[in-house]
Amino acid sequence: MRTAAERSLDAVACTGAGETWTYRRLEEVSDRLAAELLRRALPEDRPVAVLADRGPHMVAALLGVLKAGLPYLPLATDESAERLALILDTARPDLVVGTTAALAGRQGPDGPALLDVEPLSAAPDPAYVPGPLRPVAADQPVNVIFTSGSTGTPKGVVVPSGGVTNRLLWGQRHYGLTAEDRVLQKTPYTFDVSGWEIYWPLIVGGGGARGGHPRAPPAPPRD
Repeated sequence: MRTAAERSLDAVACTGAGETWTYRRLEEVSDRLAAELLRRALPEDRPVAVLADRGPHMVAALLGVLKAGLPYLPLATDESAERLALILDTARPDLVVGTTAALAGRQGPDGPALLDVEPLSAAPDPAYVPGPLRPVAADQPVNVIFTSGSTGTPKGVVVPSGGVTNRLLWGQRHYGLTAEDRVLQKTPYTFDVSGWEIYWPLIVGGGGARGGHPRAPPAPPRD
């Protein structure tokens, strides 16, 4: 993604929740979050929970966690209290990153710490230039996705970087998004298939959006 961002820092990266962000702003906010997470020296064997509705702050939160070398645990803002408690008790994140509205009233005496990503975007620097990214191994976890629990207790599934990368490259080879394309982010980010909607346009300099003209290729064939 960084290469695409450097080529088009002032192009639109994502639109939603009444805001439009350029690649420059998305990179700056996610880098600020990554720096804060690294400062906190969070354990690498636990995911950082993310609680946000669709919009630029959600995308920045996901990227910031990944840039810090940590996996993220996406939480739905309309999750039932019972399911949310089960997920948090199972995954045991030390921190929940989210937006102001999503985090309101969530702090409990024994729960994880909360970090609002919105203040990190309050004073954008128009001269900001992204720095270098750390390399990521193919087996490094990207996120932890919890199953629906329709056939039993919900279980956390760790998704490796290599799998996400292969899916993005497969889609690009077959459908060739360009910087002129806009992708509709329609799938809740608590589902693994939401990944291509979020990251695919960003690696080519296109725009991810809540609106626009969606390009939705079928899943690759299974053996």
